Amino acid sequence: FRFLLRDGASDSIASRVGLRFLDGAAGAVYGALSRFTGGQLLDDLGEFLFLMRSLYEPFRERTRGFEAVLRGPSSRFVILTSPAPGPLAEAGFFHDALVERSLKVAAVVVNRMTPPPADGLIGAAPGALASALGEAGVEDAEGWSDVLLEAAEEQAAASSRDQDALARLRAHVAQGAPIVQVPQLKGDVWDARRLVELLPW
Repeated sequence: FRFLLRDGASDSIASRVGLRFLDGAAGAVYGALSRFTGGQLLDDLGEFLFLMRSLYEPFRERTRGFEAVLRGPSSRFVILTSPAPGPLAEAGFFHDALVERSLKVAAVVVNRMTPPPADGLIGAAPGALASALGEAGVEDAEGWSDVLLEAAEEQAAASSRDQDALARLRAHVAQGAPIVQVPQLKGDVWDARRLVELLPW
């Protein structure tokens, strides 16, 4: 914010200095105001702000330096999202914000993609599947064949939804960063072995 100082006091620091401070400094300034009393309020306040300004210059320099690093040739951003509507919308917004600021996006990683069901399950005849399960020694082969076919249909529908979401993301990021798909895994990635499982992707 900017402090506007009174007219008619051109010989005082308060009349010559109008300072802009970061919003985060407002609380500290207001706290300092409670200690000022008397007719010299604006002069004392102006001098106080003039002295405090020097403390913010190093922060400004660091901010400019950090921005230079982000815009440097070796800096890239990777956006991580999932095919769910909320995270996907956030990824699109973040991508646009980076592009608007001329910051480089290296890739968009879409995590937890639902893979299609195993070949042969969709459209399989229940009798043939039950027979195959029975030959494999599965008890209640008919019951399990119904469960497998229902699960395969649900997985196929979820995979189709995820692919539709991915297509919308590709259209949004058109001519931009590559999009990498990572499938939904059975468990969390918490060790080197599970990281190796991600290498094909």
